[in-house]
Amino acid sequence: MVDHDSVVKLMTALRRPLGDVKTPSLRQKQIDLSCSCYRFRDATLLLVLLSDGVHCFKMLTLALITAAVSIAVFYVFKRDCRFVPISTTILYRIQRFLSSPSSEHEYKILYDLKTPSKAVKSRSLLHPVYVLRDPSLIKNVLVRDFEYFTDRQHRRNSGELFDLDGEEWRTARRKLLPVFSPEPLEEMFKYFTANLGTLITKISRGLGGAADVGRPVETSVADIMSLAVFGLEITIGKKKDEFTKKALSIIETGFFQSIKASLFGPGPSRSTEKYFNGFLRKKLQSSGSNDFINLMRRTAEKVEGESEIFHPNQFFDEEFPDTPLDGKAVQITEEFLSAQVFQFFTSGLQPIASAVTFALYDLSTTSPDAQTKMRNEITSSITKNGGYNYDAVREMIFLDRCVHESLRLHPVVHSINRICTKDYESEGTKFLRGETVVVPILGLHMDERHFQDPEQFRPERFGGSEPRNPFYMPFGGGPRKCVGAYFTLLAIKVILAKLVQQFTFSLSEQSISKSPHKYHGPFIIPNDIKFNVSYASRPSILS
Repeated sequence: MVDHDSVVKLMTALRRPLGDVKTPSLRQKQIDLSCSCYRFRDATLLLVLLSDGVHCFKMLTLALITAAVSIAVFYVFKRDCRFVPISTTILYRIQRFLSSPSSEHEYKILYDLKTPSKAVKSRSLLHPVYVLRDPSLIKNVLVRDFEYFTDRQHRRNSGELFDLDGEEWRTARRKLLPVFSPEPLEEMFKYFTANLGTLITKISRGLGGAADVGRPVETSVADIMSLAVFGLEITIGKKKDEFTKKALSIIETGFFQSIKASLFGPGPSRSTEKYFNGFLRKKLQSSGSNDFINLMRRTAEKVEGESEIFHPNQFFDEEFPDTPLDGKAVQITEEFLSAQVFQFFTSGLQPIASAVTFALYDLSTTSPDAQTKMRNEITSSITKNGGYNYDAVREMIFLDRCVHESLRLHPVVHSINRICTKDYESEGTKFLRGETVVVPILGLHMDERHFQDPEQFRPERFGGSEPRNPFYMPFGGGPRKCVGAYFTLLAIKVILAKLVQQFTFSLSEQSISKSPHKYHGPFIIPNDIKFNVSYASRPSILS
């Protein structure tokens, strides 16, 4: 029979806190790693001693397997000790496995380690990654020395912009950037507002109790994206046709979907991808529509044949360097357009829905005056601009600040990665060709060196005439920043403004004490947040 004291000893052996990590010598790093393997082995042997006799053989087998794995890990990693030893992250993984799910992602925890090292070595499945910790090094990797880190680590072999590398990516991006400039976005505004009435009706059904606002927002975003991208006016969840089933499968974030996202990255199944590709090809063969597909085709064809130098557009990123191209063409084919539209549709659903829910969460946990202030601004701007239109939303300054501050606290992704395309050395830090570096966005956003009182929701951070903090990057950073960032921001604002105009939100009791977010692959998503919802009182009109 296993006694309580023995269990305590076992947990103590396995769940030793990370503590302070100093920068050791090469020999010391190998010793640390070896010791971690021995601790893991000893803890496993303790399990054998604690087990009943009938289970002893099974536990002994487990111990032998564990010892073999520990030795393999030691020999694999002892060869590369340029950074903080891998033993630290091994212990973290054991600790996290045995404890309840952490509210902080692994890369943020590694970013927060007390060590002067500019990078921390970790692992992603079967290959090492280097988590960047030094602000100067991060800026160099993303912007100044971008030519060394042009590619992303990806697990899909597709023609989508996200998965393109090198010159193919540069050329494709240049053709797609104008699609997301202000003029096309204004043209698409009508799609954003077309289904908001349905969302208001769904939220109204949850009045008087703890309402799951996130799910209605998700399905409404799917409605909006279906109309904007495909020109289909549908109500996701109302019908059970094939399109609806496939669209719903994209926004599923259950247990098995999360496991799949962690192992292989987020994304639709092959059957879903095949279905939408066939649907898109039929749409591409038609003409005369004003939906996103044809907008993308017209815009991409417009820039075909223009100068092969991409000049920075201040609307997207003030830090873009001029990027010369070698003339490697990306043809505007049905396959190319289909891949970009499919990526835009699937990649936009979850971030928009999550950001709206997180913004409501932050507004609910701060002063009630914040919702009143936003509601008054919304009403004033609508009155001034003659209705709920593109110009009205653009003039909602407090709304804009709240959205950005919420995205700082809950960025779309917890980290981004880059592949080193040629050997790189800067200020004593070396990366070899083919190695993967990770920028821990969540860690940067919660670093008090960059944002004072980082845990606090303070929209005024994004006010005034001062330039935006360079370490604020909810959609990534540098030239490979998400091209759909401004489309996403506009969609978030349109939905959030309508909800705050109609309702008052407060956090339900069951959501107060738990972490607001969890992880789905690289995405940060709401952790089953529920709200108490009531109709808003009639707002006053600001002068």
